[in-house]
Amino acid sequence: MLLIRLLRSASVAPDRFGELVVGGVFVMIFAQVVENVGMNVGVLPIAGIPLPLISYGGSATITTLAALGLVQSVMLRRQVVSHRDPMSWNRVLLSAE
Repeated sequence: MLLIRLLRSASVAPDRFGELVVGGVFVMIFAQVVENVGMNVGVLPIAGIPLPLISYGGSATITTLAALGLVQSVMLRRQVVSHRDPMSWNRVLLSAE
């Protein structure tokens, strides 16, 4: 679910730099998950990569949380498109009189 939200964040990023930051965080977390699952299944060699936000690893957890903070910063600066009902303006104008 986290990876899907990261892809959505990249799609609504306000600029190219934001897309690249979120894309880099996506690739970082995706690579860690694939490596960890591959180690547990026995397909990939055993490496010391912790599963993001689940396995014990102090510096890896701090790095992952900092990267997710960057993603939140990109999402905070996106342009929000809101659609208003045309009839709502009539109610506002009539109530002001």
